[in-house]
Amino acid sequence: MTEDNRSSIFDSLYELASTGNARAQYLVARCFLSGRGVEADRDLGVMWLHCAVHGGSARAARLLVKVHCEEHVSRVELEKATDTTEALNAITYADKPNLLAETTTDAERVRLCEVLVAEADRLSKVDKNDEAAELLLQAARYGYKRAQAQIARWYACGRGVEPDSSAATYWRECAGSSRPLL
Repeated sequence: MTEDNRSSIFDSLYELASTGNARAQYLVARCFLSGRGVEADRDLGVMWLHCAVHGGSARAARLLVKVHCEEHVSRVELEKATDTTEALNAITYADKPNLLAETTTDAERVRLCEVLVAEADRLSKVDKNDEAAELLLQAARYGYKRAQAQIARWYACGRGVEPDSSAATYWRECAGSSRPLL
């Protein structure tokens, strides 16, 4: 395949990803992370992974966890991570992503929630509280106690969500309950 053909394929994929197609966003992220068809750019790759995760791509969530777990991600490590995620035959849910249902171990579930909360923290630092609240709510719904406590505080003061004392109380009680973490 010539460089022009690769570029043309990437451009078409990028255009589809820009319309909100989660699978295309995942593939664009892989291209940026591995440098296939485009100059490698880890930051853009991670950004597209977040878009794909928001769109419901479990493959993107798994790859994002692996990328965040590695301090220095090499091309070989990314290929291994990608092959592993493809082997898991991930399913996406267009209307309501449930990434937790697609994880296989408790450790993966906890790590997924940690990534969601870490990304929410990062977004809140750049005043993207609405997006951060969505990620916190997702982790809180999965039963992650730290996210439940944090979203309770956010509901109490109206940070990223409409102030709601009953929601704040609900999430505070969930965080304080003795139910298992996940």
